[in-house]
Amino acid sequence: MPSSPSTRPKSLLACPRVPNRILLSALPILGAGAMGGGIAMSFANAGIPVTLIETSEEQL
Repeated sequence: MPSSPSTRPKSLLACPRVPNRILLSALPILGAGAMGGGIAMSFANAGIPVTLIETSEEQL
């Protein structure tokens, strides 16, 4: 359900073009640490293709 203008944060009230929802077709994630790995798994489990980017292959 889209949020009404009165429930948006004040910083967004001045910008009527801010969308209520964003459709993701793919998601790049920088960093495969605890948070990056968990975020990647959450989106992958939801069926969204994920690209996980890390500085070295050992950290993957």
